[in-house]
Amino acid sequence: MLKGKVEDGLRIYRGIPYAAPPTGDLRWRPPQPAPKWKGVRLPDQFGRACIQSNPAIENLPAQ
Repeated sequence: MLKGKVEDGLRIYRGIPYAAPPTGDLRWRPPQPAPKWKGVRLPDQFGRACIQSNPAIENLPAQ
């Protein structure tokens, strides 16, 4: 169950997990279901952001 909130007349739900994090053995594999939770989840904050391309470091040598 989710408990959202209302901001400026809109219902807000942030950070709802739609899939399991792609870490470890899940890296480069099809998405897996998100872990289940018990009770009421308060989706009031965004989850962690994915790494994005940064033009400032694009030309740095990689190893």
